[in-house]
Amino acid sequence: MNDSVNKVKDLLTKENITIYKEGKTGKEYNIVCSELVLFIKKDEIDVAFQATCKPEDAANYTILLLSTGLKLTIMESFIMDSEYNIITGEEAHELIKKCQQEQILKEIAKEYAMSDLLLKTDCYNC
Repeated sequence: MNDSVNKVKDLLTKENITIYKEGKTGKEYNIVCSELVLFIKKDEIDVAFQATCKPEDAANYTILLLSTGLKLTIMESFIMDSEYNIITGEEAHELIKKCQQEQILKEIAKEYAMSDLLLKTDCYNC
């Protein structure tokens, strides 16, 4: 497994992909990067992409990982909620959509409040 781990770590370093956390758990070695988590076993890599990862970035990561010559398995996408619970699959994408909608509504309310303030406030010459 050390060969596989070294191949992957060398590739990540070469491509300037930051490793935030790494370590061994059981029979696999885990590497956490900004948009993906890698689970490395003897001759295979399991990769989970964050749900916010752009498809073209995920494709580039996939091509890079395939260049190691190791068997590659793509797992469900994931995201963490505000309480650091891991949410996977379709539920993760729904949470992202909900957060984006909330952010858009906050921006609209902020702009409306600002325009209302500017339109209704008496201005004085200095």
